[in-house]
Amino acid sequence: MDKDNFITKKKLIQLLDRGLEFDQLVFDSFDGEEFAFDDTPLNITGLEKPFELLIPKTYWTKEDFTRTRSQISIVGITKDKDDKKQLLIELDDIPQTYETTSDAISQLFDPMKLNKYIAYLLDDTTDHFEHILHNFEYWFRIHDAERELLIRTVQEEGKYIARCFASTKYRPIDNHALLYITCHALNKLDLQFNLQSFSLKHSEMKLNILSEDKISIPNVGILTYGFTVFNSETKEKAVGFHPTFELTNDDASHTTLILDKPISIYHRGTSIEPIIEKLEEVENLNEHLRTVISTIEVAKTEKVTDKLAYTLSQEITNIVGKTKFKKFEKQYLEIARNNTYNLLQFFGRLHELDVDDDEKELKLKVMFWKTLYNQINNED
Repeated sequence: MDKDNFITKKKLIQLLDRGLEFDQLVFDSFDGEEFAFDDTPLNITGLEKPFELLIPKTYWTKEDFTRTRSQISIVGITKDKDDKKQLLIELDDIPQTYETTSDAISQLFDPMKLNKYIAYLLDDTTDHFEHILHNFEYWFRIHDAERELLIRTVQEEGKYIARCFASTKYRPIDNHALLYITCHALNKLDLQFNLQSFSLKHSEMKLNILSEDKISIPNVGILTYGFTVFNSETKEKAVGFHPTFELTNDDASHTTLILDKPISIYHRGTSIEPIIEKLEEVENLNEHLRTVISTIEVAKTEKVTDKLAYTLSQEITNIVGKTKFKKFEKQYLEIARNNTYNLLQFFGRLHELDVDDDEKELKLKVMFWKTLYNQINNED
């Protein structure tokens, strides 16, 4: 491979905008000085695309503002690229108009418990703009008008977007800095990793990183391991490092198990010290690995009972929704009634369940692990 296709430690520094306080702290705390003069390739392949997208001030240009409620105005309604209705807002002393996202609208009106109501008014085909303005006028001009909000904006493809309304105590951990921290942490492990897949949105990032090492488990199959890294600025408001294990059974079925106790870093506070402390837990990957292997070795003889199949169907429905599960229900029942499958092979056939939401997919794979672990440990 051409050297230019590798992400070196020196090249990784491009992810940090050292004019920002948080990015400078990341540089100082995570070997920035050392990396800046090191042409050694990182031990993670497949980084090229997200790396290019996340270099600050290239694809997404972010800017944060602090304004009181009274300094925010609604000036119209528009449609986003997905043809969903959004509000157009203005901020005092800022010349451009911003288009909202659906999450941002929810955050803006959540403190007054109007988020679902405003979403309903926007979705309805009838023009409710004056009614939206009436509610906005009361809550943003009369009631608690001087409360300050942090407004996170982004410029994408020439369009200005307000994508997050939050408390001024909110300290977003940007995707570009998180990618740097992730690469730094994994590079400390004596393993070769591959970025298998990623997704980037306005306020979310998901990375699936697995070791290229493969572990053979007798009479079961092949196990690989790594992390799912998930960053949400608008829902969970947290970064999660989820130890992730992919199992390919001897019968070629496969499943992903994500541990239910992730390393969580919350978007709040002014110090990077909690992040540093949490990242030290990343080095416990081998301990997670031993737990998973011992669980799998016992689970290879576990079968799916009618009671367990019913309980799992309820849990899956709660995660993906009744409509989505209904389309898969017949296939699910056929899999559950085949008593030649062990529990590992059963989960290995559920990957065909269509899950189009990253957070739901994450919850599903966490549920697989919890069920597996609790089943062999006789826990409820």
